[in-house]
Amino acid sequence: MSLACTGIAPRAARALVVLAAAVLPGGCGIGYDRVYFATRTNVGLDIDSQPPTLEATIARREGVIEPTFDGGQTLPVMASFASSSTAAERFFGGVATTFAGGDAAVLMSKLYNDPDAALDTHAAAIASAHEEAAVKLASPVGPEGGFWSFDWEPHTADDLEPLVFGTDSALGLKVAASGTGGGTFFPNVVFGFRRKEFALAPVFQQDEEHDGVKTRKVHMPSLLATVDSDFAATAMAQGVDTTLTYVQYFATGRAASNLALRRAVREPMLRKILPDADDPAVATTVDANRARGEALAARFAAWQPADDVEADRKLRLLHDTAVDGGLWNESTDDVKTFLAETDRVKRRAQLAALIRKHAVDAALPSEDYARTLDGMLAVLPNA
Repeated sequence: MSLACTGIAPRAARALVVLAAAVLPGGCGIGYDRVYFATRTNVGLDIDSQPPTLEATIARREGVIEPTFDGGQTLPVMASFASSSTAAERFFGGVATTFAGGDAAVLMSKLYNDPDAALDTHAAAIASAHEEAAVKLASPVGPEGGFWSFDWEPHTADDLEPLVFGTDSALGLKVAASGTGGGTFFPNVVFGFRRKEFALAPVFQQDEEHDGVKTRKVHMPSLLATVDSDFAATAMAQGVDTTLTYVQYFATGRAASNLALRRAVREPMLRKILPDADDPAVATTVDANRARGEALAARFAAWQPADDVEADRKLRLLHDTAVDGGLWNESTDDVKTFLAETDRVKRRAQLAALIRKHAVDAALPSEDYARTLDGMLAVLPNA
């Protein structure tokens, strides 16, 4: 196992480890038996003493220090940031951030734009994400290299270890001061949006045995924090009323994983990446693509193959077209189930469900999406 530092300069990463070792009990093996993950976001004016900052801009900093295992495996973390604050009236809005680790990070990135999972499938979805989030090992792990040197034992399922996880957000105007006790004060001024997110998460190792085969898995806790702020203008008899909306989620463990299953919670990383849903042109494109999906579902339901050879060929061709166009991917559980099924009736029903899920319920305002659906429609005869 070695140390991975992403988004942080080596000197800064070493400084973070030294600082954490000084203030946390037991030396704190950041990068070995703990994951350090942090972001800092500023939109507007930011004067701060921790760390010393003076900027009037849109700025984003992200960093992670975590262990790297055999084959380059790392524990999953993810963060996103988007801002559409381009007009004076939107200076305090139009900002969206997500911050996740462990199972929640897998669910956020895997489900992405998918609709909400059915309640009776939550347990299976979380179990699948937990398995996918694990780093699989064939041998014990220990620190290597010269970045840091101290004795430690990997945490096990029986250990009780703290998870340090927090956020600090300011939206609007904030003026504060911090002192050193010697009469020196440092200003802390925010005009706009500022957010800090931080997690220091323990890494756990657990041995498992299934059908006589022993495996060693490494996990980190599931954690999730999101913010979504925006302005909404509403026409009134006296003019236009502008309302600021601000939604924030913060959760750990199973609660974080449950929230990640909800599309509304994943919205902060979606609505800024996808074109603005309030744009009439985009809405029309979404509607057009959803209509394509409905047409594909109807044509597929009416399709009667001439024989089993045609059925197998076109089922596979529809799947390959969807994968090539990015409509779905072969790593998801429902697609794996379809590919492993040998019964033609069940395969057809599973493909119909995939079409409904990805081509209708999760329609996207994308030309590539439209081309993919048109390609799938061309596979089937027009009734």
